Amino acid sequence: GIIINKNVIIIIKRKHKSYIKWIVAIIGLGLFLYLCAKLSVNDLNHFDFMVYNFVSSFISPKATKIFRFITRFGSVEVIFPLCILIFMLMKDKKKIILSIVNILGAVCLNQVLKFIIERPRPAVVRLAEASGFSFPSGHSMCSLAFYGFLLYLLIRSNGGFGFKFFGSIVICSLIILIGVSRIYLGVHYSSDVIAGFALALAYLIVFTDITDKIVYNI
Repeated sequence: GIIINKNVIIIIKRKHKSYIKWIVAIIGLGLFLYLCAKLSVNDLNHFDFMVYNFVSSFISPKATKIFRFITRFGSVEVIFPLCILIFMLMKDKKKIILSIVNILGAVCLNQVLKFIIERPRPAVVRLAEASGFSFPSGHSMCSLAFYGFLLYLLIRSNGGFGFKFFGSIVICSLIILIGVSRIYLGVHYSSDVIAGFALALAYLIVFTDITDKIVYNI
C-alpha cells in the first residue's frame, strides 16, 4: 500500500484552501473593476433604481429607526471606539497593530477611490445625513474590512465550535445589514454597496494572508 505522511496531507489541504482564497480575491477585484467600467458609461442606473425601488417599498418609521441604528456600526465614529475596546482586550501586540493598520488602510483606500471616481450620491429622499462622494460605499467597505477581520481572528481563536458559529452568524449578518441600510436610507446606490463589499473582500483576503505569516507563521 501507499503510505502518505500526515504532514503532506496538511500541506495539500492548505494549498487547496489557498487557491480557493485567491480565486475569491480575484473575483472580488474583478467585480469591482467591472462595476467601475459600467459606471464610466452610466450603465448602472437601471439596476440601481430597480434595487432601490424594491428596498424602499419596505420604508416605515419603525424600519427607519432600526436601519439608522444599524448603519452606525459601519461608521468611523463607532468602528474606532470599538477598535479601542477590542485592543484593550487583546494581549497580542501584533494583532493590535495589524487591526489598526487594517481599518486605516481600508478607510484611506476608500477615500482615495471616492475622490478619483467622484460619483454623486443618489438623488432620492434621504433618511440619514451623508456627505462626500458615493462610490464605493465607505460604510460597506470599512464594515467588511473591520468586522471581517474580527471574524478571521474569531475563527483563528481557541474558542469552541458553538461560540465561533454563533459569532460568525452575528458578524456576517451585521455586515450585510449595514450594506442594506445604506440603500434603504437613500445615501448609496446598490452598486456602491456591492463595489464596497467586493473590493473589501479582496483587500481582506490579502490582509489576512499577511497576518497569517506575521502572527500565525503559516
